Amino acid sequence: MFEPKVRNLTIADGQLATAATQITAGPGDVARKINVTLANTGTQDETVILPYSRNGGTPRRIWYGVLSPNWTARVTGLPINGADVLYGQSTDANVVDFVVSMTGLEAPFTTVIYNDSGLPASAPQVLDQLAVLTG
Repeated sequence: MFEPKVRNLTIADGQLATAATQITAGPGDVARKINVTLANTGTQDETVILPYSRNGGTPRRIWYGVLSPNWTARVTGLPINGADVLYGQSTDANVVDFVVSMTGLEAPFTTVIYNDSGLPASAPQVLDQLAVLTG
């Protein structure tokens, strides 16, 4: 079967809740890779958590970060099987938008955080965010 190297088919979108809530399940009956884009549209820092359940098992946290206002995070190339579920949650409901799209099977797994200028966050900016998490 022909599989395009790059695919951008949106399979889910919405806003995160304060409790871990399903944002997508595996698309179809075979393994695929997905991209998840998260955007803080609010006016304060938002802690975002992405738990992942493999084949109906216990959800495990795969991403955890703090997004400042107007910051965006992108998780790309995340492998997901048909029976898997990706959950999401944030500090406050309805301020972190998410979009889930399919990508090609060759896409590498990466995560990038973009600042409010749309540029990849620098190490000092990320360290400031980690300081918020650790106190």
